[in-house]
Amino acid sequence: MGVKFKGFQRTSNQIRFMASDCKAVIAMARDPIPVEWCLEHGAPGAIQQAIDLGKAYLKAKKGEAAVKGAAKFLGGELIEKGKIVAVKNEARGGFDVGTMTIEGEKTWEMSYVNEYMTLESNGKRVSTYPDLMTTFDVDGNPVTSTSLKQGDIIYLVTAPKERIKVGDGNRYPEIYEPIEMALGKPMVKYLKGYLKP
Repeated sequence: MGVKFKGFQRTSNQIRFMASDCKAVIAMARDPIPVEWCLEHGAPGAIQQAIDLGKAYLKAKKGEAAVKGAAKFLGGELIEKGKIVAVKNEARGGFDVGTMTIEGEKTWEMSYVNEYMTLESNGKRVSTYPDLMTTFDVDGNPVTSTSLKQGDIIYLVTAPKERIKVGDGNRYPEIYEPIEMALGKPMVKYLKGYLKP
């Protein structure tokens, strides 16, 4: 979900598909870009934000306190400690696509395409990427969607997109269309006012 470059999205997808077919790990780089362009379209300050987040997380030591420390730094909240009762995951075109159901005080469904994309409870949308949805294991360590399995106890944290530094490539409606198709869930309609017209 980087900054949008003309023609780059199609090329990067082609490379990702080829890498998936070859079972290869890939890295992609672009040609030099003017600093002014990066400042306007990129996410200046994102690396420092990540460093400061790490410091806030580590300062809280471990466990639930560390989870709450990270959530507080991002202006988010720890919304659940629950058990994963169902997981569906498949590799599709170089992406990990799936859903998981978490049961705690409420029942939650998270969907993901590599990153968490939607969070719902009782059929009601709670968060939509680029809102941050993240998971921590029972010891308070951050864990990715594909490392989780049925029966795991996790902490579920959300933070509003307005607090996360991301490039403006996330503001183009067409970026979300293939994700909506992969998940069978709407996203664009939940991002009105955030996306570029």
